[in-house]
Amino acid sequence: MIKGDKHIRATPLHPKIGGKLDGIDLRENISDEVREEIHEHWMRLMVLVFPNQAISDEQHIAFGRKFGELEVHPSVAHRSSRNKEIYRVSNVDEADEIIPQETTSWQYLNLTWLWHTDSSFRQIPSLGSILHGLETTRSGGNTLFANLCESYDALSDSQKMKSRICGSYTIMITSSVCPPSFPKFLKRVTTLQCPRYDIPW
Repeated sequence: MIKGDKHIRATPLHPKIGGKLDGIDLRENISDEVREEIHEHWMRLMVLVFPNQAISDEQHIAFGRKFGELEVHPSVAHRSSRNKEIYRVSNVDEADEIIPQETTSWQYLNLTWLWHTDSSFRQIPSLGSILHGLETTRSGGNTLFANLCESYDALSDSQKMKSRICGSYTIMITSSVCPPSFPKFLKRVTTLQCPRYDIPW
């Protein structure tokens, strides 16, 4: 909980998307008031960065539960063996061994490198995702985010009408980022270009 003179400081990271929140410790049990303040920043900035958070998986889960019921991902191979709510995005398994590229686990993970909206294939899609980088590379491996509200606003009226009819707001795959092994029919479903923004963490 934020105590005394501490408060959340929000710093935009880009004019279109992203903000950094300082003055909060996610190891603590946040109050409803703080949760609401975070939610307001989230709705305004869309992507939030909480720097320098040395949290455990259990604290990660507790923070997530402040925003609703947590999803258990259908891919058992990528779930944490200790906490089913944790979905591991990694090229190593829990024994710290490199996952072979020919395995189903690797191939599934490989698809996450394409533009996508988390769990958009589910009947009830996720409200959002809370990522916690434990070991990251200094070059490459970037996670990119797209502001779909900006993308939609940039469409002509006729394109907006088409997107309402066919639901193309969830279709963000472009041929230029598809690996050669990706199914050809999926390479052709591009209907809308999403502006991409580099956010300085």
